[in-house]
Amino acid sequence: MSGKQSFETVRFGQLDVPDDKVIRLQGGLLGFASSERFALLDHAEKSPFKWLQSLDAPDLAVPVCDPKMFFPDYHIRIKRDELAMLRVKSAAELVILVILSLHNEPAEMTANLLGPIIIHAERLIGRQVVLKDAPFSTRHPLFPELRAENR
Repeated sequence: MSGKQSFETVRFGQLDVPDDKVIRLQGGLLGFASSERFALLDHAEKSPFKWLQSLDAPDLAVPVCDPKMFFPDYHIRIKRDELAMLRVKSAAELVILVILSLHNEPAEMTANLLGPIIIHAERLIGRQVVLKDAPFSTRHPLFPELRAENR
């Protein structure tokens, strides 16, 4: 039987997170290695955006999304040893998220396509990986058509 833990956060206040919904990111996020436990929270109803809230650092919450929502051709190659660490047998077991940089102007919003977060959907263990030799950037425009209109 699964329990529930309460966490105080800066952005979302008090969160009650069931034990079986806690995501464990091995090594944390880049720059935040001591934060390994996270909850994935909806931004708003029917929104493609979510928040990855650290359960170890109350002030750490990053906006994320499924990159396929904005970049249908986004494909990544993950090293076998990284997949083995997560005990992944097939790509279908993975949830892939990218961290977003939010701005008041939607045209300025970007996604870090070079450092995706891969999560085993069932086991809820994951890690952030840095892609080598990939044609992506850490600040890929989320809405390039808006950026073109503003020029």
